[in-house]
Amino acid sequence: MQNSLFVRGMLAAFVAAASIAPLPAAADPPADVRALIGKTCPNLFSDAGVAFPGFTVPRGFVTVTLADGWIFPMAKGRYRYAFLVTGLGDVCKLHDVAELPDEKQANIWLQCHERDAMLEGFGMRNAKRSAIIAWWTIDRGKLKKMPDTKGVICQQPETGD
Repeated sequence: MQNSLFVRGMLAAFVAAASIAPLPAAADPPADVRALIGKTCPNLFSDAGVAFPGFTVPRGFVTVTLADGWIFPMAKGRYRYAFLVTGLGDVCKLHDVAELPDEKQANIWLQCHERDAMLEGFGMRNAKRSAIIAWWTIDRGKLKKMPDTKGVICQQPETGD
């Protein structure tokens, strides 16, 4: 009987530890997605919204507007990405791309900023939890995943409707 209580206790501890384990690092986007970096995007904006050929906008995700550009969430198959875009119209340019956590890990898209600093960016959380799982900011024209979510304030981006 003691063994079974011990085993049950160890299983409970394992499940608890797994539920707070950090996200695995996202892989670099594949070569075909990275190849878009540096491309101009004169036809990116249309009456129908944002259009990246071969990509869709994940349901519930909207563009995040930041001082240094726009973050466009896009999906290709089961993979999701965030594209950093600057400029408008004919001078629009894709500057960087980051692969986002999969839908099971994080499914709520957020606009974020640090409480005590001038950093702004975007983040994600799981709908079942209020804690921010990960967030990114723009550093010298590149998307940078921040190592810590302490002091970060996030909310769902406004749609302008």
